[in-house]
Amino acid sequence: MAPAFGMKVLLVSPADAGKTVAQLLGEVETKAARTLVLEPGAYPPAVVLANFKEKDVDTLLDLMKQAQVTIPLKAVVTPSNRSWVFGDLLAHLQEEHAAFTAAKENHTV
Repeated sequence: MAPAFGMKVLLVSPADAGKTVAQLLGEVETKAARTLVLEPGAYPPAVVLANFKEKDVDTLLDLMKQAQVTIPLKAVVTPSNRSWVFGDLLAHLQEEHAAFTAAKENHTV
């Protein structure tokens, strides 16, 4: 699916969790990453989309849903979160996912 969107996939290793989103994207030089190494499996799978048009994000997410691709944590890079440390972004996404899942379960009961 990635080549159809002209996408480049960047796998982020647990050892790179201390870099900012901008550093991972190669937008700024990595002078000093925060010392943060995540244990493998510390977070569920995540996809963070950068430099997409809104309509392309929607199309990609729809295609992923149709293909039954399960990636619990999803985000789009914004001017605000570009400076976030990647591990902190994952923690924030996990909190949002847990809150959304709990709210969804409360509405179906």
